[in-house]
Amino acid sequence: MDISSDKSISRGWFGLLLAAYLAASAIIAWYFRHEGLHSDAVAYISLARKYAQGNFKEAVNGFWSPLFSWLLAPFIKAGINPLYAARMLNIISGIFILAGVRRLSALLAISEGMRRVVLAASAIIILSYSAIIFPDMMLLAILIYYLALIFRDDYPASLKHGTACGILGAVAYYSKNYAFPFFTAHFLLFSLFHYLRGGDAGAKMRVLKNAVAGMAFFMMMSGLWIYAISSKYGHVTVGTAGSYNFSQISPELPEMDEQPEPVLFMGLMEPPNRTAVSIMEDPTYINVVKWSPFESAGYFIHFVKHITGNIYAIIQVFNKFSLLSGIIVLVYLALLINSGGILKRPEILYPLSTLLLFCGGYTPFIININNERYIWLANILLLFMGGHILSRLFCSESVKMNLWKNLLILIFALSFLRLPLGIIKDKPLRGEENLRIFRRLEPSGAVKGRIASNDKWGDTLQLAYYSNLADNSTQYIGIPKKPGNELEELKRYDIDVYLYWEGESEPPEFLSGFKEITEGRIPGVKAYRLK
Repeated sequence: MDISSDKSISRGWFGLLLAAYLAASAIIAWYFRHEGLHSDAVAYISLARKYAQGNFKEAVNGFWSPLFSWLLAPFIKAGINPLYAARMLNIISGIFILAGVRRLSALLAISEGMRRVVLAASAIIILSYSAIIFPDMMLLAILIYYLALIFRDDYPASLKHGTACGILGAVAYYSKNYAFPFFTAHFLLFSLFHYLRGGDAGAKMRVLKNAVAGMAFFMMMSGLWIYAISSKYGHVTVGTAGSYNFSQISPELPEMDEQPEPVLFMGLMEPPNRTAVSIMEDPTYINVVKWSPFESAGYFIHFVKHITGNIYAIIQVFNKFSLLSGIIVLVYLALLINSGGILKRPEILYPLSTLLLFCGGYTPFIININNERYIWLANILLLFMGGHILSRLFCSESVKMNLWKNLLILIFALSFLRLPLGIIKDKPLRGEENLRIFRRLEPSGAVKGRIASNDKWGDTLQLAYYSNLADNSTQYIGIPKKPGNELEELKRYDIDVYLYWEGESEPPEFLSGFKEITEGRIPGVKAYRLK
């Protein structure tokens, strides 16, 4: 049964899709122009500014991978607003993702008509991703191209395929730390698949040569960054984000439905260097809890419960991607079981094993994987898999009526568009509001120097970011740890200005001895100069 005899999507049709994507991206970029300054984005932008200024010593960072900041640096040096530049990088990443989806879909036994549906749905999904400032979109683009190489039947035929995989794996690692363990496991697993599927001894030898070449290039390129960050921290590491995240699932921390970031409950924290906006420029220096699941039986049970909870959370995220996700995975498992040998059906085995490996690798470390950006790749893979199932179904004699086909395609496509359309529709408003607050606070000097606040860590960080853009002198030190002892902690950290975000309670008594420098002109927030 040939369900993909015509594997070509015309350049004209694809060009129209790209043009529509770019036009819509410009609208989305304007619509979200003030949003997205979360702590991750502020850190990547701050590091990019250091690279643009030639401050490489402080820019090298084991927590935030460097590629996003490296690519931002030239835009910043050219005088482009960093937030706008980050959106431009997202849009460019989206173009590469669409081109990669076009290439990869040709390898997964999807009919021509369904490939167009998959591409069009991908464009809308990617459009919603571009509204969020994270390097995960760049990682997705790189991994899609990597999969388009490793999934090829003729992958073992040329040594350049293994070499290219190794290079792409290293570039993926430079975009996000997680790519290092994922690529290592995935590349070796797929080298085994190709080896077992190889025919004669010559074919198997070519697979081994590709595996060696790929891992050699991957380790050589990755090794440069590993050496840089290991030298900075004084011990060998491929990245510090994993250990930081792992520390936050410690059984020693109080049980909560959603464990908050340490900056929200550990008190004031000194930024890692004089130009860092906050400690979150490099959370490696936060004094987090160190633990091991093998310390005791109780700790191990806690760890197993955590993994089980994350598996359930991943299922929930799959349902956010599409309510059909569970059916798609189950159908793929059934097809694989009934294939007469799993290696005989690579179009089933490859996307399913990639999906399980990519998502499963996160389960031991992430506090709560409900944030779907961690597994955006799964969304695209599920879309491919659903397209393959419908392509098979439409080749069946039992499905003849065009009406039923069109209805199934419509239900399938719309099921994957609920989340991206919701992201676009439910635009946050905090960024625009905080920019207005900053512009009203700025003349009084209320956001200069070393700042602390009583609440709203993320909002205050945005204010500090805007001020820091001017002269690198403003730093947000955080929220004091214990009510009643704030003044002692504020003095110990040499705080210049304390921002009090108004709520139901009145400002604490200790603030009565300091000048409120906005004179009550700004609703919702007061600024007290402590020096």
